[in-house]
Amino acid sequence: MGIRDAFSSVPAKPIIAATIGFTVLAASWHGWSVSGICSTRSDLSTALQDWANEVVSGVGIGYPLEFQANFEWDQVRISQGSETPIASQNCPFGWHWSNEERAEMADAGNLTEIGFFKDGWLVGVVDFDRRWADFDTEGGIIDRDQAVFVAAPGSNFLQLSNSSLGN
Repeated sequence: MGIRDAFSSVPAKPIIAATIGFTVLAASWHGWSVSGICSTRSDLSTALQDWANEVVSGVGIGYPLEFQANFEWDQVRISQGSETPIASQNCPFGWHWSNEERAEMADAGNLTEIGFFKDGWLVGVVDFDRRWADFDTEGGIIDRDQAVFVAAPGSNFLQLSNSSLGN
């Protein structure tokens, strides 16, 4: 197939070619965006799972809520047993949890949503499986310097080492 054959196969009406081109570009952009969002959420969930495993294994030792994040934060709010996912993002192809998986976790009481704030603005939301660790935070806002957790002996129950919550 030569160049002439390639050009002759292009539709005669440019609007058709433009529509096809635009559709391909829009689909590619959407796929790229979803992939980025889902990969970030998956990475953050994995980092928090690793952090929780470390806290659970170090009973009696306080661990600050520190992990690799692509955003700055100064407060956190942990919502345990979310019945409705806060920031729904369907993540197909195993990039992260799909809406169906998140709904099943929510129905079972295993979906924890962790929101990170900077200067009062939400800057990140992370999905967390409550089976990894069960937080005792009363759902309040926790300042970053106060977000230090200890594990109860023989369980995955994490509580603040200093029980005072922020506003």
